[in-house]
Amino acid sequence: MEFHVIELPKLPEELKENSSDVELWAKFINAEREEFDMLAKQNPYIESAYKKLQIISQDKEKRLEYEAREKAIRDYNQSMYEAEQRGIEAGIEAGIEIGEQRGIETGIKNMAKIYQKFGQSYQAAIEAVQEEYPKVEESFIKTLVQEVYDLHHI
Repeated sequence: MEFHVIELPKLPEELKENSSDVELWAKFINAEREEFDMLAKQNPYIESAYKKLQIISQDKEKRLEYEAREKAIRDYNQSMYEAEQRGIEAGIEAGIEIGEQRGIETGIKNMAKIYQKFGQSYQAAIEAVQEEYPKVEESFIKTLVQEVYDLHHI
């Protein structure tokens, strides 16, 4: 089994007479209507594919089935893209929230360290932090300040 990677937009406009089957198939895939006949004459397998393509093109029901399949694929791809975007946005929001929480925690602990370093009481540190961070719950502030004062008294 062989795999060939061909960039269809980079195919030459005109094929050489001794073009390989791979080049003929690539041209067939990328062909305009008027080129199909020419390619079908050069390769019997392409001719067979071209005949089937003509039948499908003439049969309205098969064309509608094909279009429905294509639409389903596009819809699926779009829903996956949208889900991925929602996931990325949720991840960014969660990251920002975690970062803000860690920043507040670090700020509270640093304030408590400064107050303790200058000999201020635990209660003075609590009051200063509450004034600086009015939206943070008092119990959370007390816990963090207590951690700093306990660590430095050991």
